[in-house]
Amino acid sequence: ALGGALALATLPVGASLDGATGELYREAARRLRTLFPTKGVRLVFVSAGHGEGAAGVMVELARVLARWGERVLLVDAHLE
Repeated sequence: ALGGALALATLPVGASLDGATGELYREAARRLRTLFPTKGVRLVFVSAGHGEGAAGVMVELARVLARWGERVLLVDAHLE
């Protein structure tokens, strides 16, 4: 952890959820469920600059969790 933040994984952006890339996202989602087993958890994804893929990672993780029956609310906000 760095300053209270947790690095979950390094994930590729813009790839299909099938095959090896999909497995990376599913493993990251499993880790999230293990780290935060309680319902109603709020997560924040950040990046240092524009175009680094944080929104894409959030969308893919949200898709995996939703497919598993989790309730997901995704808010993408650019705070500049």
